[in-house]
Amino acid sequence: MCVIIYKSIKKKKLPSENIIQACWEHNPHGAGVMWKWEWKDRVNFVKGFTDLPQLQDWLYRSREALEGNRCEVAIHFRITTHGGTSAGNTHPFVIERDADPHELQGCAPYVLMHNGVMPLKPRQTDYSDSAELALRAAESRDPVGFLEKIDEFLEQNRVLVFTPDGARFFGDAFVKGKGGYLYSNLNHEYVAPTNYYGGSLLRGYNGTRHELEEDCEYCGMPKTGCRWARTPYGILRLCPECRKLIEEEEQREKELREYREKHQKEHAEEVK
Repeated sequence: MCVIIYKSIKKKKLPSENIIQACWEHNPHGAGVMWKWEWKDRVNFVKGFTDLPQLQDWLYRSREALEGNRCEVAIHFRITTHGGTSAGNTHPFVIERDADPHELQGCAPYVLMHNGVMPLKPRQTDYSDSAELALRAAESRDPVGFLEKIDEFLEQNRVLVFTPDGARFFGDAFVKGKGGYLYSNLNHEYVAPTNYYGGSLLRGYNGTRHELEEDCEYCGMPKTGCRWARTPYGILRLCPECRKLIEEEEQREKELREYREKHQKEHAEEVK
């Protein structure tokens, strides 16, 4: 099951890297983001993130623009059910006549994210049921009215649409979870990460989400408690020991750099 995280205008911070990682581990078939500033009537979106570091890097570089600026944000993590696994089938989808559902970035008045399985037959084999839902909403010429009409049939589905007037929710209710954000479900907090057909996605799962055994990308050893972290070598999945080691190395380098700068300044003053 996919998951959507929603950050309201009133909430300043984006979800933490631990929350992003947990959602990705349970829904690793791609991600996308949509956002809208309160004073604008169009919605921006970018999608097609096919690996976690790529998504984390984009969120890191975008934090200044998206945090604390009266901006609402939604992030979707996908598990494939229809249409195949591809960058184009990640969410969100533009609700616009003649739009390409596989468009990876842009802006539009209405943009949609969906969590669930719709009894819709996509018009193309490489389209998902969510893409088909967006296309039918666009063809109605009144996307909000269309979704309101079918709302009672959206049982076990959750749809989030960003409109010129802000976020609209359809189907089953979103729930509050970690960090105070709204989620389309909380499976990433309580359920072992699995693929759509029930197989384990991560080796060494022993019963709780916080005791996953994964290979640390610094020491190469299978460890529990691995987390993605930004390092001088790029974004790496690190065990707690290596994370601490790199932090200590960075602190030593910082102290050495400050020591050199201090002595260079003193030397420059002596020369004067």
